[in-house]
Amino acid sequence: MSLSPSLLKAIESIINPQGYELVDSAIEKRGRRKAVVLFIDHIGEGTITVDDCGKVSRLVQDVLADNITDDYMLEVSSPGVNRPISTPEHFKKYRGEMAKVKITDPIEGDEATTYTGEIIAANDETFSLKLADRELPVDIQYSNIHRAKLKRI
Repeated sequence: MSLSPSLLKAIESIINPQGYELVDSAIEKRGRRKAVVLFIDHIGEGTITVDDCGKVSRLVQDVLADNITDDYMLEVSSPGVNRPISTPEHFKKYRGEMAKVKITDPIEGDEATTYTGEIIAANDETFSLKLADRELPVDIQYSNIHRAKLKRI
C-alpha cells in the first residue's frame, strides 16, 4: 500500500519549506494497525537526527489525521546509507556514488534488468552508470526505473 499522490504533495508542501525532502514512503501492516512510514532527508547537506524525525512527525500529524481514517502509527526515519534514489535531483546530487538500479523494461540490445555501477552523469531525462564489466556506460531513462538505491559499503 502507498500514500496517495495528493497526500504526498501535501506532506512535501509542509516539510520542504523546513529544509526536508520526502525520500520515500509506505503504509505497512503491523498487526491490527497500519504504520505510515516516511523516509526523510535534508534538502541540502546534513545527517538526519532523532530531533529532525520528531520535528517532521509533528509537522505532518494533522495532514495525516485529516486524510487517513484508519488507526495508524507514524514512523519518520532517515533513508539510511543505501537510500532510495529516483529523481534527476537525486542522481545529480549523488554523482560519483555507486547505485543499484532495477529497470522496468530491458534496454534495447540488452537483456539485463538490474545494473550496479557508478553514477557518472545525470540530466533531466536520463542518467548514466559506469559498470565494472563494460567499457561503455549504460544510459537509463528515469521513467524506466522500477527501483534504485545507493549502494554504499
